[in-house]
Amino acid sequence: MEDRISFLTKTFYFSLYFFLFVSFAFTRSESIAICVDVRGKVNREGGVRTGLIRKGDIIYNGDKIITSKNGFSSIIFHNDKTKTNVYDNTSIKIFYVQKPNGSSYEIALFGGKVIAEMKSQKSLIISAPSTEALATGAHFILEYRNDLLFDDSSHSIFTLLTGRLEIKNEISDQFIYPDAGQTIISTLGGKILQLDTFKNSTIISNSINDFNQ
Repeated sequence: MEDRISFLTKTFYFSLYFFLFVSFAFTRSESIAICVDVRGKVNREGGVRTGLIRKGDIIYNGDKIITSKNGFSSIIFHNDKTKTNVYDNTSIKIFYVQKPNGSSYEIALFGGKVIAEMKSQKSLIISAPSTEALATGAHFILEYRNDLLFDDSSHSIFTLLTGRLEIKNEISDQFIYPDAGQTIISTLGGKILQLDTFKNSTIISNSINDFNQ
């Protein structure tokens, strides 16, 4: 009887280990986006593929995308058709986050500039050093810089064109909810600064048209 219980216990743990291993492997290899445009040199570091990215390549969960000087890449997420343009000298990671109450994409910016346009009302998580944001149906610009600003050498710059954006500085736990046309600077020192980037809707419209060209 004891031998049978021991056998069943071992079988249970083996099955559990195998299930977790397969689930982890599937998550790491999950296709979440496609590259629709590439200019210059763009590299990928990931668990499935590593090397240069070309137009039409699949982007996998957890892939790190790095553009060189004069590099550019445009990526569209599978489920909600969010389009993200990745500009020169930029490093990002892309994730598909699954939770009990829903799922969402995440863009982690380590340096450089991206512009994202969401096609649905699903949430998009955006993270940068010291800052996290939640976008809903938004079209926005995000930059991360290391130049000197108000005694803070590192800062994230969010410019909201349309939609909704919730920004949190992780150092100070401050929140801000910008209006369309506003730019928010979130610093590694815990500060949040607000600027009125666009004074009228015509300039915002022109910026959106430039993005789509």
